[in-house]
Amino acid sequence: MDILGDFMAELSPTLCNQQKLLNAIYNVQEEPSAENWQALQAAANRVNQFAIEELTELRCELSEMTAEAMRLSLPQDDENEEELVTHRLCELNAEIEGKAQLFIELNAIRLDAQQAAERARLALAPQHS
Repeated sequence: MDILGDFMAELSPTLCNQQKLLNAIYNVQEEPSAENWQALQAAANRVNQFAIEELTELRCELSEMTAEAMRLSLPQDDENEEELVTHRLCELNAEIEGKAQLFIELNAIRLDAQQAAERARLALAPQHS
């Protein structure tokens, strides 16, 4: 794996495995064999599972950050403390925006993976009857 691939794997298993899902989708389009449909189903299920785990973790992080922001939003006693709190609120806002964007992206990938898994399930169903 290259440096970018290593970074993405460390950053997000969902994003790392998304390329495998895209490759499986391409393979099914090129040759819709049972083997390729099974590979697509496996890749889609793997991406979906990673996405669910990451979305759950992100939701917890966002809740904690929001709670911290709400605590910091309370009136402060002195001016210096208020300036520090304002700075921290700006930082928190940026972090929350970044995590919210990642949440949206991961959820979109999860939905794509669910659709791919369902297509594979339907394609494989007649073969197992």
